[in-house]
Amino acid sequence: DNAQFTNTNAFALNADGVRIGGSAFLRKIQTEGVVCLVGATIGKTLDCEGGQFSNVKAIALNANGAKIEGAVYLRNGFKADGIVWFMGATIGGGIDCSGGQFINPGANAFVGDAVRIEGAVYLRNGFRAEGAVRFLGATITLDLDCVGGQLINDKANAFIGDGMKIGGAVFLRNGFKAEGEVRFPGATISLDMDCSGGQFVNTNTNADACALQ
Repeated sequence: DNAQFTNTNAFALNADGVRIGGSAFLRKIQTEGVVCLVGATIGKTLDCEGGQFSNVKAIALNANGAKIEGAVYLRNGFKADGIVWFMGATIGGGIDCSGGQFINPGANAFVGDAVRIEGAVYLRNGFRAEGAVRFLGATITLDLDCVGGQLINDKANAFIGDGMKIGGAVFLRNGFKAEGEVRFPGATISLDMDCSGGQFVNTNTNADACALQ
């Protein structure tokens, strides 16, 4: 905890292709520059709870193609100023971003295109993204739970879920707020899609932003 890694020009921490038999703990660390876990293999969890990852208008955390046997925790004080990438990753225990902040206004804040998640995704209880959250073509075996979450990318895409396969339900309710288009065209949702009490605002294009297309 409380470690600091700084290199604003390139890598703050480069662990591309690393093989870790247990968990990777990046809790409460502070970084300036890219943290790279591209193609990493982690035998248990990736725990970034409370971590501060900063690389403004660039990549803050890159775990593209990583294989993580357990869960990913980006929660409870986690903050990324820059893009968080999990494109094409395989995650065995879900992603919990409850209370996390993902800040990259006007661009992508979180990219999970083609990710496979054996569990649920939690973007709830104080979760806030400024910039697009992308799960294009992703597979989630349980729920996508955004209860109380905020996705802010006004006049652009707030959430991109085109072609997703969701084995459980989608919850965009009870304090959920989106400023920007929420997209699920071509998605498959096995159970309910519940938007009760949610707010969907898009002053630029589609008023019916929550509709399946």
